[in-house]
Amino acid sequence: MGTDQTLLHRFVISQLTAMGLDRAALVRECRVPDWALTGNGVHVASETFSRLWEVGARWLDDPDVALHVASRYQLKATGLYDYLFCSAPTLGAGLATCGPYVSAVTTNHRFDLVDGGSGPMLRLDMVDGGDVTRDYTQLWG
Repeated sequence: MGTDQTLLHRFVISQLTAMGLDRAALVRECRVPDWALTGNGVHVASETFSRLWEVGARWLDDPDVALHVASRYQLKATGLYDYLFCSAPTLGAGLATCGPYVSAVTTNHRFDLVDGGSGPMLRLDMVDGGDVTRDYTQLWG
């Protein structure tokens, strides 16, 4: 079972709320535990994070909701992981630097920059989640 750091949930919930969704209804519908919304971040089952994307997309009637939330990303949302990524000189270096520490943020997915033959390509490896979840995760990443 994959897990995601609740700091990610908190950021996505804050952005979906800023986009007009009712926070309490969103948290209830996505079954995000109350204890996960305060204090230090902890890991919860990845299906909770996936539900945020699915519900957000449906309630906002926006299939690109993950892309819109990602465009509003604020550094420090995931603490040290953000620092490691943004202090690297290139995207590839950032992914390589963060690779060994990705489990601090998620055990469910990982992005790698690979040679796609005609140039670099971003590859997503995912443990849990179907096609729709994979699409939202790709947009978010």
